[in-house]
Amino acid sequence: MAASVLPLLALVLVLLCRLDHLAVATASSPDPDSDSHWRQRQAAALVAIKGSFTSSPPALHASWTLANHAGLCRSWPAVACDARGGTVVSLDLSAHNLSGALSPAVANLTGLRFLSLSNNALAGDLPPALAALRDLRHLNLSNNQFNGTLQRLDLSAMAALQVLDLYDNDLAGPLPDAGKLPFNGTLQRLDLSAMAALQVLDLYDNDLAGPLPDAGKLPVKTLVHLDLGGNFFSGTIPRSFGSLEAVQLDTLYLQTNQLNGTIPPELGNLTALRFLDVSNNALTGEVPPQLAALRELRLVNMFINRFRGGVPEFLGDLEHLQGSLGDVLHGEGGEGNVMAWATRLRVATEAAMGLCYLHHDCSPAILHRDVKSNNILLDQGMEAHVADFGLAKYLRHGAASECMSAIAGSYGYIAPEYAYTLKVDEKSDVYSFGVVLLELITGHRPVGPHLGEDGSLDLVQWVRARVDAVGHGGGVEAVLDPRLGGDVPAWEAAQALFVGMLCVQEQSVERPTMREVVHMLQQAKLPPPSLVLDPRGRAMPMPPAAAAARVHVVHDDEEAAAGGGSDSECEGR
Repeated sequence: MAASVLPLLALVLVLLCRLDHLAVATASSPDPDSDSHWRQRQAAALVAIKGSFTSSPPALHASWTLANHAGLCRSWPAVACDARGGTVVSLDLSAHNLSGALSPAVANLTGLRFLSLSNNALAGDLPPALAALRDLRHLNLSNNQFNGTLQRLDLSAMAALQVLDLYDNDLAGPLPDAGKLPFNGTLQRLDLSAMAALQVLDLYDNDLAGPLPDAGKLPVKTLVHLDLGGNFFSGTIPRSFGSLEAVQLDTLYLQTNQLNGTIPPELGNLTALRFLDVSNNALTGEVPPQLAALRELRLVNMFINRFRGGVPEFLGDLEHLQGSLGDVLHGEGGEGNVMAWATRLRVATEAAMGLCYLHHDCSPAILHRDVKSNNILLDQGMEAHVADFGLAKYLRHGAASECMSAIAGSYGYIAPEYAYTLKVDEKSDVYSFGVVLLELITGHRPVGPHLGEDGSLDLVQWVRARVDAVGHGGGVEAVLDPRLGGDVPAWEAAQALFVGMLCVQEQSVERPTMREVVHMLQQAKLPPPSLVLDPRGRAMPMPPAAAAARVHVVHDDEEAAAGGGSDSECEGR
C-alpha cells in the first residue's frame, strides 16, 4: 500500500510546483487587461470632472473622452502619469477658464500627488471625498470662488500633504469637529498636528474669524510657511507661536486682521524667520527688542498699528549691508567679484521673494518700478535685500495696470510695454527682474559695448540671439559667465536661464508672476526631474531656455519629492 501511495504523492508535488510556478509567473507579468481597466476607471473619473464644469477649454472637450482612454497618459491635456505610464499623478488645470464645481469623482484618482485648480472661477462646495487622496502632496485651489463649507472635509487624514493653498476664496460655514480644518467663524479648535508632512499652510483672504490657533495644534515638525493674513482674526498673537522655532519657520503672515495686544517677545525665538508681516491690525505696546536677534529677516511690515515709539531703529538698520549686487557682480571698472554659482542662484531667489511679497502680499499691491542690480543690496552673508522704493507705486485695488505721466526706471531694465504705452503693472517688475537674472547668469551689464561692436544690442537681445543660434533645447553654455569655469550644475543653469527668458517675454501676459518665478527658482535646486509638464500638462523635454513656462515637476523618486523643498516663500498667490 505504501508503494501505491508514493506515485500519487509525487504527482501531487509536481502539480503543486507547477501551480506555484504559474502563480509566480502571473504575479511578475503585467496584465494588459488590468492596465486597460485601470486607465478606463481613471478616464471615467476625469470625464466626470469635466462634466461638472460649466465652461472649459475646447482641448478638454476634444481629448477627455472615454473612447480615448488608451491615450490617457499621452495625449490628455493637463494630465501626467507616473514613469510606468499607468497612473495619473498630476492634474494641473490652473488658469483654464473653468467655471462650475469640482466633482467628487476626483477621489477616484487615488494615485494623485499634485492637484491644482488655481486661477479659475470654480464655486460651490469642495467634495469631502478629497480627503481620500492619501498620496496627495500639493493641493492648490487658490483664486477661485469656492463658497461652501469644509465642515465634512477631514484634511488631517491627508498625511502626505505638503502644500495646502486656499488663498482668495469665500469659504465659510459652521464650526466643524476638532481635528478637521475649519474655514469659518473660528480656528480656535484647529488641529493639524497629525499632518506630519505639511510645509505650507496658506489661508489668506478668506472669511476666517475668532482667535488664532495655538501653535501646538499646527504641524510643528514641518511647517515652513504660515499665512493667515486677510481674514478677520481677533484677539492676541499666541505666545506659543515662538515654539515654531523647532520647525525653522521661514514666513509668518498675520496682516490685515483684527489682532490686538502686543507682539509676544517669544517671536524672537524664530531664528530662521525671514518674512514677518503684522500690518493692518490694532497691535499696541512696544515692539519687543527680542526681534533684533532675528538676523535672517528680509522683510518686516508693521504699518498701521499703534506701537509706542513707532518701529524701533534696529528693524531698519542697514549698516550691515555691504553694497549692491551690481557693485559686487560688475565692480566700478567693469570687473567685479567672481560670485559662486550657488550664491548667484540664492541671491536671485531671495530678490524674487522680496518682489513677490510686494506684488502678492501687500494690499494694495506695490510696484517697485526700478528693479535693477544696483537696487538689490547684499549683506555680509551675501544675502539679498530689495531696496530703493523711491519710484514705487501702489496698484489700485482691482486695477490691471496704471498709466504713468513719464517713464521711470533704469535703461536696460524697462519693459517694452512700459516704454511704449507708459502703462505699468506687476509684469513690468517681472521683466526688470528677468534682466537682473540674466545679469547673474552672464556676468554682463544690461547695456554696453561689450554686447556688440556697435552697442546696438541690450542684454535681452544678446542672450536671445545666442540662445536662438544654438537651437531649441540648449543655449546656456553660450551665455554663461566664463568666470564661473566649469563648476556649474547644468540643470540649475538651464533652469535659471529658462526662468530669465520667461520673465523677459515681449508680451507681458506671457511672463510669469513673481510667485511663479520664486517657485521655479526653488525648483532649480531640486534633482533634475524625470518628467516636465508644460502649462497644459503635456510632457516636454528638459526646459529649453526660451520655451513655454514650466508649471510642475513630477519626480519618480518618492523620497526626493517628499523632502525636496516646498512652495513656501510668497507661495499660493
